[in-house]
Amino acid sequence: MILGADIFGSCLLPGLKQGTLGSLTAQDTIFGWILSGPVLKSNSSWSLPVTAHQSITEEVLHDDLLRAKLVLKRVYARLLKDSALFSQYTVFLTEYEQLGHMKRVRQFSEVDSPQTVYLPHHPILKDDSSTTRLRVVFNASSLTSNNTSLNSHFHIGPKILTDLVSIMIRWRSHRFVFVADVEKMFRQILVGPRDRKYQRIVWYSSEQNVEAWNLNTVTYGTASAPYIANRVIKQLANDEGSNFPAAKSVLQNKNANCPSGTHERAFDFIMDEDIKLKVLGLQWDAESDVFRFRVKPRPMDSPTKRLILSVIAKLYDPMGWLSPVVIVAKR
Repeated sequence: MILGADIFGSCLLPGLKQGTLGSLTAQDTIFGWILSGPVLKSNSSWSLPVTAHQSITEEVLHDDLLRAKLVLKRVYARLLKDSALFSQYTVFLTEYEQLGHMKRVRQFSEVDSPQTVYLPHHPILKDDSSTTRLRVVFNASSLTSNNTSLNSHFHIGPKILTDLVSIMIRWRSHRFVFVADVEKMFRQILVGPRDRKYQRIVWYSSEQNVEAWNLNTVTYGTASAPYIANRVIKQLANDEGSNFPAAKSVLQNKNANCPSGTHERAFDFIMDEDIKLKVLGLQWDAESDVFRFRVKPRPMDSPTKRLILSVIAKLYDPMGWLSPVVIVAKR
C-alpha cells in the first residue's frame, strides 16, 4: 500500500515511542504500530517496548545530557561557519551569565540526579527586530527517553492577558498612543533555587570544555513562562501600586492619563517613510496610522497546495483582517 503525504497524517493515532538518538521510533496508526529508523545488522533478536505515558522518573531523564550535547555539537558547527552569528551567540550567553541569569554548575556528570533536565538551545534570528536581532531559544519541548518533555509536565496557567481585540479597539479610540517594552521581561523573574536544575544547559567554556549552567530566571521557551511573567506583573501592581499609582493603572491594563502641565521632551523621533513599528506582532505605520502586513512569498515555478498553505501559515493575523484573502487561497 502506498499512501501520499496528504493521507498519511489522517492515519496517525495518539501514541509515539522514541528511544535514544539513532534507534527506532514507533508510531501508533489506524493500521497498528509502525516502526521507522535505522536497523543495525545483528544476529540477535531485538524489541522496542511500547508503553503508555510515564511521568518523570529516575529512568527517564538520563539521556537528556547526551541529547543536549549532540544538539550543542550541531549548533556549534553551524556557528563556526558564520563568524558574526558565532560572536552574537557568544555575547548573548556571556551577558546571560554576567547578569546572574545563569550560573555555572561546578560538578556535573552523566549520572546526575534524575530530576535534572538539560535543555538544548539554538539561535533564532529576527532581522526586523528593533531590539534583539538574535535570541537564544532554550528548547523545553525536547523529548526525553519516555517521549515526554519538560513542557509536557508544565501547567500553562489560566489566561490572564487582556483580549487582543479589546486592546486594538482601545488603541483606535485615542489620538496619541504610547508603546513600551519591558526589557528582558522573563529574565527579570528569578526561579526558586531548588527548581533551577530543571533548566540546565551545556555550553563550551573559554577552554573549549563542555560545561553546564543552571538558568536562574524564567526561561523563554518554557510553556509556563508567559503566564508567570504576566502574573508577576499583576502581583507587582498589587504590592507596589500604592507607591506608584500612575504605573499601577498601566500594569492593570487600565487607561492611563498623563497629568496636565509642562512635560520635558525626552527625545526627538523623526518618522521616516520606511520606518514601521511592530505593535502586538503587527506592523503599524505611525505616519498614516494604519496597520500593514508584510508578505514575502517565495518564487513558485509550480505552485502547489502545500506551498500556498506554507505561505499562509506565516501570516500573523490575530484580528482576521486577511480572512477574505486567506479563505480564497485555502480553497
